[in-house]
Amino acid sequence: MEKKIKGFSKLSKQAKMEWLAHVHLDMEDILPLDSTPPLQVSGDPYYVLNYHVDSIAEIQVGELFSIPPQSPSTLNAQLGRIGLPDFTSTGAVSLGLLASHISNPSNFGSTMAAAHGSNAVFPSIPMQNPGAVSTMTLGNVQNADFTSGSMVMQLVNGFPAPMNATVVLVDPQGNEVLSFDFLNVAPGDSATDGENLAGKTVPGTLSVHLKNLSSPGAGTPGIPSTYVPIDTTSTLALTALATGMTVRSATATTQTQTVVDSAFWMGFSAPPGVEITQLGWQNGQLGYTIVSGFPEAVQVDLAVPGSSVNGGAAWSQNLTVLPNTTIFGAFPWSGLVLDLAQDPSQPFNQIPLSYSVNLLSSNQPVTVDSSQAISFSFTLDNLELDYAFGFFGQDSIALPADSLSMELPVLSRLQGSISFSEPSLDIPIEYQTSLGIPMEVEVNVSATERNGNATSLQSTPSTWTLGVPVNVANLGLNTYDLISYTSANSTIEDVLKWPKRDIEFGGSIYLNPDTVQHGRFNYVSSTSGMKVGLGLTLPLAITASGLSFSDSVDVSQLGQALFTDSTWAASASLNIRSISQFPIDAQLNLRFFHADGTLLWLETLPLVHSGVVDANGFVVQATVADDVISLDDVALAQISQAKWLELEATLETAGGGQDPVKLETSCSLEVHAGLTVQVEKELL
Repeated sequence: MEKKIKGFSKLSKQAKMEWLAHVHLDMEDILPLDSTPPLQVSGDPYYVLNYHVDSIAEIQVGELFSIPPQSPSTLNAQLGRIGLPDFTSTGAVSLGLLASHISNPSNFGSTMAAAHGSNAVFPSIPMQNPGAVSTMTLGNVQNADFTSGSMVMQLVNGFPAPMNATVVLVDPQGNEVLSFDFLNVAPGDSATDGENLAGKTVPGTLSVHLKNLSSPGAGTPGIPSTYVPIDTTSTLALTALATGMTVRSATATTQTQTVVDSAFWMGFSAPPGVEITQLGWQNGQLGYTIVSGFPEAVQVDLAVPGSSVNGGAAWSQNLTVLPNTTIFGAFPWSGLVLDLAQDPSQPFNQIPLSYSVNLLSSNQPVTVDSSQAISFSFTLDNLELDYAFGFFGQDSIALPADSLSMELPVLSRLQGSISFSEPSLDIPIEYQTSLGIPMEVEVNVSATERNGNATSLQSTPSTWTLGVPVNVANLGLNTYDLISYTSANSTIEDVLKWPKRDIEFGGSIYLNPDTVQHGRFNYVSSTSGMKVGLGLTLPLAITASGLSFSDSVDVSQLGQALFTDSTWAASASLNIRSISQFPIDAQLNLRFFHADGTLLWLETLPLVHSGVVDANGFVVQATVADDVISLDDVALAQISQAKWLELEATLETAGGGQDPVKLETSCSLEVHAGLTVQVEKELL
């Protein structure tokens, strides 16, 4: 800016004095370039105001997807049918013992005793029931309530004559438990018969009874050649083989076996409408409490089908639980990936857990019962999500309301109104480490004038669909979307028409608004989030009406020049030369102010023409104009008291403020003001 006051030339009687002021109003004085964010002023090729904020709102993963506390999962498993090891039991009935139980013929016992060690007739035995002749123990079984199994009895006939008999095993209460029939077993030969053990309650020691005993005998009396050897120590040998036994209850020696082999679905708690199909954990624990009511130690094997640990094999663990004890603890689930979609009836929110319980035999008799149980309680604790797949429901999130002051320092020196011809409002959205959720974003923007009147932004479309298509390949990558309001798709020019006090913005985000069009697959990671920014671009390609700016010059010496002890100003003319490189017509106001700020005098130059503007709105040539304003003695009397002269340019673009032009850093208005004064001098 250049300012100066030249001196005065004095006339003797009707003297002329010339006063000259030079004021240079340029855009760089009004809008200095500034590259300091958030508001930056650039000037190549013309002025552009850029306001950019990286983040006006941030949405964390917890607002988009959250895992509520998980309820314990419990189950009970009964021992059920217990398998017992196969066993073999033996018994024998000697001829001497049997003979003592034969009542018909009555002398059978004495006959056999007398013939012992010789050949003799073996008398025929009519059918009869000799009764208890021996005992038999059932291996390591003390008692058992069988649910399955079989016992095969073999009889080897060591007598010299064919034998028929029913072997009956009788409990201590006299109840016949098992019965085996043998018919016409030749001497030295054997026969077998079987019995189903299912439904039988059998003690460990049984009495062996013979029923339906008979024999045709051997040898013909008086014919020695037909006689047979008699040995009272010879036996009917009995061998019982029990196999395939399971029991409902028993006191017996067990065998190592799997008593429970099953799986169940651990329901995974999720918010209503959320369907999770896969989860990856950074950290977590599967807590367990196992209460065993089994009389033997057990090995518990746990596994999660379809899972993987750090990209490898499925998760599995095993534990040993001692008889009738409780254990508890936790397994780490770091790096675990779970497939929650394996249940055909509900392919989401279900964690499969397979479990087996292996009874470890102590090889000592124990009391077992099918109602004995083992119980499990599982908890999911200290869960830290790595990522999740599924459908995260339909919900809405409010964008935090905020405002941006439009009382911008760079515009504070301007008065009047400005319409920006090419403004834009951008809302950049950064999806941190990607975010796989289709969204519909509704943005509410309004601008408020100083008087409180608000102008709302209207746009086409009114809502913006973002985040589609969902591409899981982006997981872990930062991705971006942009909502942009321009003159082509919105009423942004009306909203940003200056002056405005502030711009207010807010809105809503609707998750999964259209599952038919965009599907039901979503994903998030532990670091997913949304960062919403704001970019406001105001190119000073404007239409303006009443836009004004000003500058001032010190004219305190003017009063001394106009009035002295010997001269006074009678009249004057104000000669103004304007050189305009503004693309805008201007009205020039000259205001003379007292030192205390009181306005003393105002003169207005109605029109200062703009520079020559090309089709693109740029000034290509300055316009020079000369104007003269007459001042009378009243005006001069007021002006002589002035301390400051303010030159204010009020601008209006062509077409009544409707035709857009561009403001460049080179835009300026240069004013040369010369004062020609007629003075009168008192003649002595």
